[in-house]
Amino acid sequence: MSENLDKWKIRFGQIFQRLLGESGKNLEDYLYFLPTGFMPDIHSEESFKVIDLNIRRSLFDRYFSGDLPPVPALTQETAARLDATLVLVPGFGHHLIKQRAFGDQISLFRDLGFNVVYASYGNSFDSNKKCAERVYRILQNELDTRQKLLFFTYSKGSPVIVEMLSDPGYAEVIQRTRAVVSFAGALRGSVLASSRTTEVTLRLLKAYRAFSQRSGSGAKLLKWMMGEMPRFQSHAFKEWNDLLEKVAELAQDLADLPEGITDLTRVTCETNYAKARINRSVKLFSISAVYPEAEFKEGLRFITNPDDLFLYVSGRELYKHNVFNDTQILLPDSEFFEGTGDITNLGIVKADHWGIAMPRVFSRHYEDPFPRTEMLKAVLLVLDEYFGQLANNPGMEDGK
Repeated sequence: MSENLDKWKIRFGQIFQRLLGESGKNLEDYLYFLPTGFMPDIHSEESFKVIDLNIRRSLFDRYFSGDLPPVPALTQETAARLDATLVLVPGFGHHLIKQRAFGDQISLFRDLGFNVVYASYGNSFDSNKKCAERVYRILQNELDTRQKLLFFTYSKGSPVIVEMLSDPGYAEVIQRTRAVVSFAGALRGSVLASSRTTEVTLRLLKAYRAFSQRSGSGAKLLKWMMGEMPRFQSHAFKEWNDLLEKVAELAQDLADLPEGITDLTRVTCETNYAKARINRSVKLFSISAVYPEAEFKEGLRFITNPDDLFLYVSGRELYKHNVFNDTQILLPDSEFFEGTGDITNLGIVKADHWGIAMPRVFSRHYEDPFPRTEMLKAVLLVLDEYFGQLANNPGMEDGK
């Protein structure tokens, strides 16, 4: 392994380890460390055991235990050095989901002294291009300041920001952006958006849109259907009522859903973003997520709430393609296309696609235990160290 290639991946793990230790947690429970050049069998569940035996026992001892390099405290001085507005960009379906992406950590960011913008770009079912336009309009209110921008992007939010930062029409935002940190980003699309089931769904949605446009009554019909459905639900499914009401209220948004799904297909992302170029002054970081196959071993006994059900069904579909996935995105699809810009991969955390950003999505009876706060603190400390070294060594860009 080339330590130089994995320098920042190692450093992220070391800082994450220190922060987890302060709260009585262990890095091995929350991080996969895959060194550059290590190629596990993407179709074999045994790959997880190989990683545990050959990497965890040797490289974890080597890099993440014993006398680690010192880790500075995360303070307001950290925020002052970064001197940037922190822009949180949520993912697909955020206007239906109860929780905001990294919403529980916003108070932490503000206490540290960051100006925080939550770029809730309206109908997330829309195309990436239109969503990027809405993010830009949100940011226009911030453009009279001299602060730089740090984007923390989640899921669909990642290709939305790639769309914006690779478009010369957004030059004023590009010039002010220091970095993008993508968390479980759908940077290369999602297999789920390309499945046969989705193809059928797209046909139905396009038919709905055509009907709605012709008659103007599509939204009314859907609202009526949603209003009737609770009559036939058992008590166990009452918690879906709020979700159904939101879907009914946003019925018109469904007319945009075909564009949103199409933009999440791997073919579309390959066409739109493989050749996208982002100014090298903007530093690109990614953190991927993997949800172990072992979590699904018990089948239906695993499912205790609607969130589990959705993750189980989608996770099983993705396991047909690659055992390394987070239930929504395959591991390779969560990384920036090579050549997009100045890219640093910070590694892989053990979380499902929702858990990396939110404690719960639809269910009232679910609380994901993943340590998001410690992860985000580690990211901020890595950024502080990265830009500090870059300022003292401008040639670092070539050798990292």
